Amino acid sequence: MIKKTMIAACTALPLLANATSPSVEVGVSTLGVGFTGSYQVMDSVVLRGQYNYFTISSDFDESNISYDADLDLSTFGLIADWYPVPGNGFRVSAGAYYNGNKLEGDGTPKSGNDFIIGGQTYTLDSLNAEADFNSLSPYLGIGWTSNTSTDKGFIFSADLGLLYQGSAKVSLNASGTGTTLPGFAENLEAEARRVEDELSNLKVYPVASISLGYRF
Repeated sequence: MIKKTMIAACTALPLLANATSPSVEVGVSTLGVGFTGSYQVMDSVVLRGQYNYFTISSDFDESNISYDADLDLSTFGLIADWYPVPGNGFRVSAGAYYNGNKLEGDGTPKSGNDFIIGGQTYTLDSLNAEADFNSLSPYLGIGWTSNTSTDKGFIFSADLGLLYQGSAKVSLNASGTGTTLPGFAENLEAEARRVEDELSNLKVYPVASISLGYRF
């Protein structure tokens, strides 16, 4: 993920270097801490390149198992902003992110020491879950910028939008004596599908952000 992000960033740098009214911003959002570079390509259109990163706790329960998980947020996006009214900071935004968001966690029995998977009881040493999403995720939103002129100075921005990252793809890995019992692999696969259903609310990820920057 880091290598691909560096390649994408290096690809965008020549564009930013030749920008009209280039700007840089630092902000926070539901995608994490963000760093943005932008430039104006015509009077009403601005292009932005943005990288976001953060890690948050995302614990949840599924059937008889509790998952202690972390959601690692990592995205690099290219976004086009259209300002429909000249001189007004309101904008409509569309673009796509290279999506490295993923969830990793450990499962523990909600009661007792044994896991109940597919209605069967298993003795396991560990149960690990990992989920990722579509690597290319489209974005659509609206926003506002405090200064739409080409003059140098500080700028403030805010955005609201939706990132479509698709259904979670979950894999479960277990160790222990229970893994050798007949039917365990099938029950574990069915558990993975149930976890995917539990994470269905992440299919469309809400994005809200604020940032402060400077136009050069």
